Amino acid sequence: MKKIIFFMIILTFYFVGCASYEDANLTMFTLVTIIDIDENNKPIVTMELFRSLYSQEKAGEMGARFILEGRGDTISEAISDINQKASYRVNTIHNKMLIFTDKAAKYGIDNFLGMFIRDQEFLLRPYVMIYEGDPKKLMDTKIRQEEFLGLYLEELVRNEFAISIHYPERLFEYANLRTIGAKTDILNIIKMEGEEPSEVVIYEGAVIVEDKMVDKLTKHDMRVYTLTMEEKTNGFITIPNPQMKGKYVSLTLLENKIKTEIKYDGKIENVIHFSKELSFKLSFNETQKIIDLTDQEIRKKLEAEVKKKITEESEALFQEYKNKGIDVFDVQATFMRKYPKESSKDVLGRTKIDIKVEVYIEGSPNTQNFNDN
Repeated sequence: MKKIIFFMIILTFYFVGCASYEDANLTMFTLVTIIDIDENNKPIVTMELFRSLYSQEKAGEMGARFILEGRGDTISEAISDINQKASYRVNTIHNKMLIFTDKAAKYGIDNFLGMFIRDQEFLLRPYVMIYEGDPKKLMDTKIRQEEFLGLYLEELVRNEFAISIHYPERLFEYANLRTIGAKTDILNIIKMEGEEPSEVVIYEGAVIVEDKMVDKLTKHDMRVYTLTMEEKTNGFITIPNPQMKGKYVSLTLLENKIKTEIKYDGKIENVIHFSKELSFKLSFNETQKIIDLTDQEIRKKLEAEVKKKITEESEALFQEYKNKGIDVFDVQATFMRKYPKESSKDVLGRTKIDIKVEVYIEGSPNTQNFNDN
């Protein structure tokens, strides 16, 4: 049913212009575009496409899936190569995912980006991701939940628990962030998990500096980054159970707010003070062994543990990448917005971070033992 609705929407938008029903039947629509490189750093473009077909057996429109690969000296030539191989014209206006392999990302996304930003048919709406592995293997994998990889990935990035790692970026967002401040960004990395049929999951973050992948954030570091940098995030925070050593409490993140401040007077040791005020509204999700929620001291200990965990992990992540000279917290962009006339030389190196965390934990005061039913 989901695929049928999708095809109807596609056809509806397609008919808005001068195109006819016959035109749609003679068109192949792109769902996923993957950019890889060969041994000479020339682009290899792989596309997942569908074509609307009428099924007499099911008395309705169905979608047939096709995978085509193109090569050339440029992205334009590679896509032209795909069009020459396709039985019908390839239309990219509904492309949902623009995926760069880690090889292409390490070589430089800017080598391939111009076509997607400037060409009118390539709208700036697709999500941008990095994939580690062979594009053919990704395209050929049979996913349990969906026939089309593009539709599955679109649902994946809309899943609030999947994006609790890091909110996915669309092409227009990346095109903007790549030109700001230290020109540093984080893109989601996807991989395949399990035997056939496999699942495709978001699992790490690619650190992109001046359009090149230079490092990776672990899944844990991605979560720390998201809590420090992104509002309206989802997921859980797990801390030690204050009443039982070796046991844990999981808290659901209901709401978070972030206030960023930067101060610089150019006098005191030339130091830039960068602060993050993080506010979290949480609720109890799970606890190992019983816990007395009516005890205010226990609540205070839980809140203190959350504050300690977020503060220490955020400061550690900042310091780790400061030592590497990588501005993952967008300090330079923040500094340049507030002090446009000051020198932006070595902003990160002169910066000291201050993380302040406020926590509010919801929970009924009448609940004596959280694990008791």
